[in-house]
Amino acid sequence: MLLDRVFRRRMKAAIVLGLTLCLAATVWFAMLAGDWLSSTEALLIVAISMNGFFKDTTSPLFYELAAEVCVDACALWVHGALLCQ
Repeated sequence: MLLDRVFRRRMKAAIVLGLTLCLAATVWFAMLAGDWLSSTEALLIVAISMNGFFKDTTSPLFYELAAEVCVDACALWVHGALLCQ
């Protein structure tokens, strides 16, 4: 994955960047749909597609982050439970 190479050992920065770009695409779509900016059907499609792309880009990073956090916490809990018996 490209994000794994570019953001090596900086997973939180990749998540924040992806969600920031997702928010920007959402605001752009809302401004187009709310007639604050002149819009065409093509621009609406591009805006909502960018929103989905940036949101879906961050999903694997959330799973990876959750796995890293849970594995360490579960391992400590299991070791503690085994030592207490």
